[in-house]
Parts: sequence; C-alpha cells; structure tokens
Amino acid sequence: MTLTIGFLGFGEVGSSFARGLRDEGGDVRVLAYDAAPPGSDAARLVASRAQDVGVRLVGSAEEIATASDAVFSAVPSSFAVEAAASVREHLGGGAAYYDLTASHPRTKVHVADLLGPVPVADLAIVGPVRVLAQRVPILASGRFAAGHLEALGAVGMDIDVVSDEAGDASAIKLCRSVFTKGIEALLVETLMAAESLGVSDTVLTSIEKTLASQRFPAAANRYVTGNAIHAGRRVHEVEDVIALLEAQGVEPLATRGTLERMRRSASSGAREHFGGIPPERYEAVVSFYADHERAHEHIDDPEQTTTNRTTTERDRTTTETKESRRA
Repeated sequence: MTLTIGFLGFGEVGSSFARGLRDEGGDVRVLAYDAAPPGSDAARLVASRAQDVGVRLVGSAEEIATASDAVFSAVPSSFAVEAAASVREHLGGGAAYYDLTASHPRTKVHVADLLGPVPVADLAIVGPVRVLAQRVPILASGRFAAGHLEALGAVGMDIDVVSDEAGDASAIKLCRSVFTKGIEALLVETLMAAESLGVSDTVLTSIEKTLASQRFPAAANRYVTGNAIHAGRRVHEVEDVIALLEAQGVEPLATRGTLERMRRSASSGAREHFGGIPPERYEAVVSFYADHERAHEHIDDPEQTTTNRTTTERDRTTTETKESRRA
C-alpha cells in the first residue's frame, strides 16, 4: 500500500526529505504545500525545489490534510501552531501529524492538544539534514499512527522514539542545541580572528587534535569538572581572548557569554566546595551550580538579577582569579 506523505512548508527540511525519499524509492508518494506569497522570490524557490525533486505542489493545507496519510509540518517554528490549526478540521481518518519544527516543547504539547485525537508525534532533527536528507537522525515522542513507524523506516527514515509524550524529543534537541549552536557562534569568532592573523589552518588542526584525544563523554566530563576548580584563572585567559578579538576588529559577542559563565563559576565557591580537586563526575558540578543559582538568582526577573549581581560577582571573581593563579 502506498504511503502518502504531505509536507506543510517546502524549505530546506521538506525539500531535503523529499529528495531523499525520491532517491530511496519505495512505495511512497510525496506532496507539498508552502504558504509563500504567489509571485514572490520565496514562491519561485519553492517551485524550483519541487521541480528538482519531482514533488507535486498543491494549493492549500487542506489538500495536504485530506490527501495524506502522514502530514509533516516543516514550517518555521513561529508558524508551528498556525500550521497545525490549518489542517485540524481536514485530517482524514487514520491520518497522523508529525511536527518537524524546531519549536519549544510547550509548543509541541500545544500542537498535540490542538489536534486532539489525531496521532501527533514531536520529531526533533538532530543531524545535518542537507547532508543526510530523510536519513538524518530524528528523536521522536508522542504517538505514531499504526504501521507508520515501520513504513517510514522502510524508506530510510532513522527515527528513535524516546517517549510517548509530545515535547520530550524537542526538550532533548534544545538541550543539545545549547552546545551545537553555541559552538557554531564560537567558531565564527574563532575563525574571524584566526583568518585576520593568518593562522586558521593551525588553529583548526590544534582543535581537532584536542577533540580527538578522548571520546566526547570523557572530554565533557573533563571540561566540566575542571571548570569547578579552574574557572578563576580561566576568567583571565578569556579576558585576554576578548582583548585579542577586539584588537582584530572582531566583536566578541559569543566570547562575552563565555566570560560571564566563567565569572559565575568562579564566584560560586565551587573551588572551595570541592577542596581544590576536580570531582570524578560532572554531575556533582552541575548539581552544585544549579543549587547555587537557585539560591542566588531571581529567575523570574533576570534583568534585575543581572543589574544587582554584576559588581559583586566581578569583585568576587577577581579574588578567585588571584587565588587560582597562585594555585
């Protein structure tokens, strides 16, 4: 039996999936609808993508809902709820809704609630979709229609179900994105400075060797446990980094965030708490930092907290930095 997949939104994600499904073959039909204004550059790009991968564009979200067994929402996250609402009254019997948007977990729960009895799964892409197309790793939570998980696997989709609650998959993705998006921003600043100094290849090779020296979980443990003890002296190093970036005409947007995190770690008292010796596991450090922030922060008023904390924290950091250098 042919599985009909309909995409709401036909940007990079939708068109990449469609390309992969075309190349994979199998008993699957792909439709797409995109709300780009007719005659706009965006609409022309959508039409070109559809032609390239042999996908039929339809004229409305309603057509997608009535003709598809599996509706995949691949719109920008700001339109996730609007996309779900557009098909709510039109999904056929046995159809399911799979939300690929990079949305907050609350939004995924809202979408599931909005669609009521329809099977809804929160799908979180955790890999490079342009490279891997429909074979990109996907975390899923929520409900799949009967037989869909097996059918999607048969056409190459790599779906790892983590729970039956919408929002769980996106929560994992957003935690992961703290790192992946943060490192992207830091790499931009790293390479802007390195290029200006003519040392990009050397810097990249050095970073590669460092990252290759341990499996990532072990490296993550080393970085976090070391942060508890050495954040004070790392404040000084990051301040020098910022001076270098500014001297090369690079605005240190991401690196300032690194400095503030180092200052927060240094002023937390973690070095004293752990007796100047890194604990064996990162969990001890993360738990200590979380307790410290709960005890000292007004989470509901971050602007007031930042204003009140800055002077005191920087004074404490200076003291910690001096003590760390002596150690």
